[in-house]
Amino acid sequence: MRVILPLILFLLLCQPLFALDEPPTDLTAAGQTTDNKREGKWTFSDATGRKRFEIDYVRGLRTGAYIQWNEDGKLIVLGECFADKRHGSWTEFHDNGELKSEGEYFAGVRHGKWKSFYDNGKTAEEGEFYEGHRRGLWIGYHSSGAASYQGSYVNGQRQGQWTFCFPDGAVQESGGFEQGVRTGRWREWEQGGTLVSDVELLEHKVVGVSCQSGAPPSRGLHEFHACSVSEGMRMAATPRELDGEPLFQCEVRVTRSGVPQVLILSGRGPIEWKLDIGPGVVIERVILAGKSRQLLLNAPLGVKVESKFEVDGDKSKLFARTLQEDPDPSHKVYRGALEAFLGHPVTSIHTGRGGNRFVIGRVTDRAFVAPEDAEMHIVGAYEGKYPRPRQFREELTGETSVHVARAGVPIVLVLCAYESVHWTVELDEGVELTAVILSGYKRQTVSGIPDSVKIINCDRDGGSGPHFYAYKKNADFDRIPLILRDLIGLEITSFQGAYSGDKFEVNSGLAELEPPPLDAEVHVLCVGKGTPVAGKEEESLVEVTVSGITADVVLVLGSTTDVTWSIKADDNVNIERIVLIGMGVARVRGKPAGCRIQNLTAAVAGKDFIPAVISDSAPGVAGMKLRLKDKLGLDVKSLQATDQADSLKLKEEG
Repeated sequence: MRVILPLILFLLLCQPLFALDEPPTDLTAAGQTTDNKREGKWTFSDATGRKRFEIDYVRGLRTGAYIQWNEDGKLIVLGECFADKRHGSWTEFHDNGELKSEGEYFAGVRHGKWKSFYDNGKTAEEGEFYEGHRRGLWIGYHSSGAASYQGSYVNGQRQGQWTFCFPDGAVQESGGFEQGVRTGRWREWEQGGTLVSDVELLEHKVVGVSCQSGAPPSRGLHEFHACSVSEGMRMAATPRELDGEPLFQCEVRVTRSGVPQVLILSGRGPIEWKLDIGPGVVIERVILAGKSRQLLLNAPLGVKVESKFEVDGDKSKLFARTLQEDPDPSHKVYRGALEAFLGHPVTSIHTGRGGNRFVIGRVTDRAFVAPEDAEMHIVGAYEGKYPRPRQFREELTGETSVHVARAGVPIVLVLCAYESVHWTVELDEGVELTAVILSGYKRQTVSGIPDSVKIINCDRDGGSGPHFYAYKKNADFDRIPLILRDLIGLEITSFQGAYSGDKFEVNSGLAELEPPPLDAEVHVLCVGKGTPVAGKEEESLVEVTVSGITADVVLVLGSTTDVTWSIKADDNVNIERIVLIGMGVARVRGKPAGCRIQNLTAAVAGKDFIPAVISDSAPGVAGMKLRLKDKLGLDVKSLQATDQADSLKLKEEG
């Protein structure tokens, strides 16, 4: 305590925000002093004798209760302080007595859940602060009680999708933020529901307009799918004609959801395209192209439709390419023309000489079935290290080395770059590399990979899948998680990149995941060891059964030794993620579908690991809960901890 208290005092004194104001000097102060410093409870009254402040002091510093009344004698502040800073619970009231705000301070800054109110008693806004910065979901309300806004903060800046509403609760504006800056698609409605603006923003600048034919398609988190035929299905024995040519029909079934899409539909002859849109599918734009005019049926309301026909003098050469005309399975000619026009990589291409139906579902068939507990680490660069200075427009292959030291868990290594790169991989003993994915705009090669490891080539120069590359988290990076999720079914565990990549180290399994839902429940299960595994003296097995919980579950599993966790959950239980903590190497069997793993063990997170405990009354319990709240943004709801157990059960209380 002799060390901790001075440290806390130092931190409090260093905080610049929300310092307490001294009561006005025209008030009459009454209280005791010690060594000429105020000590104990002090009261401050106005000329009429009405109490205005009541404050606790310790050695001249306001520490303890802090109460304030207005000139009419109504309570307006009820709080706590420490060393002249707001510290602890804090409640303020309007002059009419209605609650104004309530929450917690730590060392002079807001920390924890906060809520503010209008003077009519209605909630104004609610959310959470972390060390003075807003974070997580915040919701605002009009004085009528209807929603005003809803969106999330990261480090005090607006991030992700936001919605703003009229006083009656109808949506007024909707769009996305990136680090506090409006970006992506933004739409605005007038009162009554009429759409008045639909624009694509890039750092506050308009780069696309919904009502403007010929505007560039949206960039950012979108996918671009192309369907191309020479002729479709005849609609009758004697087909209708369009511009003097037989009119054929082709159907496009879209089941891919979760991301806005742009469709490019092209035919050599006139085609009547019919869209069949599945639930949850968002079509942002349809581009019709070809040597002849194309028609579109069943377009969703509000979808932008753009026409590009060679007969109209368009020089973009977006007319239909078939497998017969372009035998290369990567469709280089057609793909190149599309990407030159779009300014964006094409996600998928579907072609047929006489096709009459296309299905846009997953981006590609699974190229590799990864183990369910595998980690996926991405290394990205724009270019590698060149053996000599590269001349202007000279095609030269760079060199990049990747050292993988992450052992004890299956690894999928993703290597991507814009320029041509040869990747040299060095594996430490015990590294379980299961697959390597190569991708880029230009040719990528790799060496140092055992023969047993699956190599999947997705580069644009000759690969079989949709290509991608990113050396930092930008618009190029945004589409990578979706592609890889479809390609091998894994979430990203770590990403690192550099413009000129020379050497990289892969030794972390700390998942880069967004916070769990705010209404999720965090349940912690910890053991020292479980049932011994035959032939493995240091490893044990623990079976975990989860039942009866209706809320999303964040399951935290901690161990002080190497443990394999076997998960069994009821069908109606949704385990949003599994968080691994402790000193041992942890594996997971029976991971539920859609569940993600966040590894915060010492073997993965290093010095930033979260320790496990073997008793719910151990000294480290409080620290563990605080670290988990810092990582997840949620309080721990339940904790089970024991030195040894073969099985643990988690079920709804009562």
